[in-house]
Parts: sequence; structure tokens; C-alpha cells
Amino acid sequence: MNGVVEDDEQAGAEAEATCEGVTDAPNLVDEIDPDGIEPLVEGGSPMVDWTAETAVTQCEVSTMGYVSCKVSPWSYRPVIGRVTCWPADAPSHKQSIQSSCYMHASCRTPAKMRKQVSEEFLVRWLLSGIVEPDASQARRRELGRLHVQTFKDMLAQQSSAGEFGGAGSVSSGLVQP
Repeated sequence: MNGVVEDDEQAGAEAEATCEGVTDAPNLVDEIDPDGIEPLVEGGSPMVDWTAETAVTQCEVSTMGYVSCKVSPWSYRPVIGRVTCWPADAPSHKQSIQSSCYMHASCRTPAKMRKQVSEEFLVRWLLSGIVEPDASQARRRELGRLHVQTFKDMLAQQSSAGEFGGAGSVSSGLVQP
């Protein structure tokens, strides 16, 4: 039949005959430690307890500044916020930068000079907010107030550590389209 196997049973029998007598191959199934297996999530990637610090590598910032994150708990929203810089025609060290959070009500950072905070800093801030997808409007306002306070705390910590975002610095961890 022109070398083509047309019958599944015939193919199985041929495979068994080919492997007959092979005993030196380890039985890998018996050697798997079930505690060492990471459960899979949608898309087949290992389940990870994502934090704002580790999830930043899973974020994408569009050319218009819209930020999305493909890992839970932030993936419940297609866009979690936006980072904007202006004026667009100015050199980056003369631009202002600001972020708006779409997970909470009335939640945005005050504008800062780009030499004070980077895009990555603002994406990390977006990820630092408490995520409650089913929160009431009042709760979303409260979470927004807490999130804005987190920005102030992060900025104070960065300033006291002598670290500044730097003009135009974007972490290689952020995915740019």
C-alpha cells in the first residue's frame, strides 16, 4: 500500500514490534515527583503567585500608553491603566509623566517630571493596587484613595533610597508592542 499504514491497529502493532526487547529505557512516569509538578493555568504556563514586582514582566504598554497585564489577578481587565507623557514633542527629560488606574475610581498619580519617575515605576504602581473585580463603587473609591497613597509611599521610598526613574528609562521587563 505504497508504504502508508492505513490501519491504526496495524500501526500500533508495528510500534510494539519495533520497541520489543527495549528494557534499558527508564520508566519516566514512575520517576515523576507529583509535588514537583506546577499546575498549569490557561495558556499552559505554570501557575505563579504574581506580585507587582514579578508581574511587571508580564505587562504590555501600547504605543498610546495603555497598560495590560496577562496574568491574574490583573488579567480580569483588558486594560488596567494608562501611562501618559507630555508634551510629546519635548525631549524625554523635559516631559511630565502621569498614570491613571482603571481598576479603581478616581485613581491617578499626580504629574511628575520624567526624571523623577519612569514608565516602569508607574507600571509597578499600577500593579501595586488592591484588586477586587466585584467591588462596589464606594469600595472602588476607597481602593483608589489607598492606591494613590501607595504611590506617595513608593515615591518617598525611591527618593530616600536615592533612586530616580531617569528620563525615558523603560525596563527591559516591560513588553513594548
